[in-house]
Amino acid sequence: EDEDLVITPTGAKGREQPVEGTLLGIKRTVEECRQLARLAAEQPPGSSSLALLDGTLILWGLEAYPEFVTGALLDKGFLSCLEDVRKLNHDKKVALGSYISFPRSTDVVNVLRVAICPHEPADCDRYCPPDKAKDCDAVAGVRDRELFLNLLSQGERSALFISPSKIVREHYGVNHVYFFYLRVDDEIARVEIPRWVAEDEGLLNLAHALVLDQCRRGQGYPVALSEAHEQAVVTAANKEYFWQLVESLCLEEKMPTLTSAKRLFII
Repeated sequence: EDEDLVITPTGAKGREQPVEGTLLGIKRTVEECRQLARLAAEQPPGSSSLALLDGTLILWGLEAYPEFVTGALLDKGFLSCLEDVRKLNHDKKVALGSYISFPRSTDVVNVLRVAICPHEPADCDRYCPPDKAKDCDAVAGVRDRELFLNLLSQGERSALFISPSKIVREHYGVNHVYFFYLRVDDEIARVEIPRWVAEDEGLLNLAHALVLDQCRRGQGYPVALSEAHEQAVVTAANKEYFWQLVESLCLEEKMPTLTSAKRLFII
């Protein structure tokens, strides 16, 4: 509908934000979460379940938009849906999380960089000239997944970590994003959860167990998410052609063509 294509602030006629580009992707995530909350509400009393999203719980990119856009899509949209799921836990157990296959994040490695730094406090601008080698270069280029691939056994999860994201700190509250890494076969996945799941051992263990079960059923990728991908408009042939183009470009640039379990399943 037309009202879904623009976001207009209350009482400010003539000022509107078209829903396109980055915002269109965020809008889709909000609607997916809203539908997920509805499905979770339909679970019978006394049941245990996991509401699982594909990708991150952090709505990156909203900081570049006016506050009324953040309010509409995040505060009144995405976070409201997370709250709806949280409130279901009075007569049933519903954990909530998101699954990131082949994560590129370096949050934990960045902590190691600070720990390695001999200066107190760590201050690159003050102590480390651009043309001088730094102690923290020992972990330069390392991603979290590479670190935990050497630390975790099959099915194990890491300790919990807290997202340092500015938008999370300022808006998420009880839904502040925590995350852990999970070893699934030869891949490390990142699982993000809200604070209310992280602080409830029962819900945390439920999220861990059900994500792992989903991956085992789905050849290394959560079967519920892979089935959702099958409903996408883009055909398998188009997906395969896209990945062939990506791999061709990587080969031309002499870059490695590592593949995630997610890609193997959805093409």
